[in-house]
Amino acid sequence: MYLTHLGFLVLLILNPFSLLSAAENIQKDVLFVVLGKTANYRQSTHGSHTLLNYHFFAEIFLKEKGWVRKPALISPGGTSTLVFAGDDSVLEVHGGRYESEAQLNAAFPDGTYIFSYRLSDDTLLNQSVMIKNGSGNSRIPEPVSIYLSQNKKKVNPKQVDPDIDLTVRWSNFKSGNADPNNIVDDLVFVVTGNCHGKKIDHSGGPFGNSSYLTFASEKYVIPTSKLVAGESFQIFVEHAEMDSSTYRNIPEIAAYATTSFIDIRTTGTKSNPSKKCPAVMPAMDGGQTDRPSKQ
Repeated sequence: MYLTHLGFLVLLILNPFSLLSAAENIQKDVLFVVLGKTANYRQSTHGSHTLLNYHFFAEIFLKEKGWVRKPALISPGGTSTLVFAGDDSVLEVHGGRYESEAQLNAAFPDGTYIFSYRLSDDTLLNQSVMIKNGSGNSRIPEPVSIYLSQNKKKVNPKQVDPDIDLTVRWSNFKSGNADPNNIVDDLVFVVTGNCHGKKIDHSGGPFGNSSYLTFASEKYVIPTSKLVAGESFQIFVEHAEMDSSTYRNIPEIAAYATTSFIDIRTTGTKSNPSKKCPAVMPAMDGGQTDRPSKQ
């Protein structure tokens, strides 16, 4: 016991900031924060793209059983404040939907945004994240083209066999790179939703315990367990170029992303005809402004 206390005292003398570092390491509420500008597209059955909108967002991802109080996002210069809302896993703020990137940048200019919140121990954090999309030199990636195959053969999105795993591939992520700060590489997300607008499969995200996709990934497989016969589904693929840093051991990310949405239809007869799909699938994501919202 004495040696343990003595060692601690020596450590404290040699490094007076060790107590602070230890406190930072045991922060139990926030997994990471992200701020971003994004473009959303609809991909047709034939592969063409239609712009849906440009968008601004910010998110605070919480650890299991983590929580924060009074979370807000303060714009550059403190000109405006947005209040986060959400559930026990992620808190979000969303800007409007814009027809052009110029409109997006006018509403949410580049600069330093402040994530202001109190941890569960009442510690106040003002975490700054700079976004620098660049006027006239966009960092938002090109629209993502989605390619579908089964048994290594191209498949028509309207004729997906529900009894065979569906492989999703995408166009080259030209601006994707490894992270020079070794925090997280540029990411790819593949998400599947059912005809009722519920997300039923996700390729995973960083800083957790599951695997996830990066710019170097080439494909993602949607297992047959997620598909049923005679139904419509919706898929999106997102490319996210990112700048990363950390504050008090909390990763912080500025993202520049593009998402493409595509619909698929499985062959066969629906096993439970009483649970009919709506005539128009509701959106599984807010970027689908061409779809009604999920009820």
